[in-house]
Amino acid sequence: MRGTIKARAKFRRVYDEGERAIGRHLVVFAHRQDAAAETPTEVGVVASRKVGGAVQRSRAKRVLRHAWQTYRERVGRGKLVVLVARRSLIEDQMLTPAIEREMGALLQQLDLLEDARP
Repeated sequence: MRGTIKARAKFRRVYDEGERAIGRHLVVFAHRQDAAAETPTEVGVVASRKVGGAVQRSRAKRVLRHAWQTYRERVGRGKLVVLVARRSLIEDQMLTPAIEREMGALLQQLDLLEDARP
């Protein structure tokens, strides 16, 4: 996946300085970098051990990455976004379309989407 956050320092910056929107199945953290910078938007996907074992964590991250593809182009440039899976994503056996809807609502709440499409 292009534009991924890998450095711990960037994750820290997003958590410490960014905004967050909390949903039932995921949490979205976002940090707007310098407005003059035309850097591409970077995304990090996280699933802690609270979500479950390795198989459950991998599935949760896979679902979040797939749902992100729907919104990747609409978010624009110069942002750092971290998607955090919650335990309910696995417990409720959520599928990608439902996660896409929730992710869209959270991105809209953070005012990250550049157009008004749902």
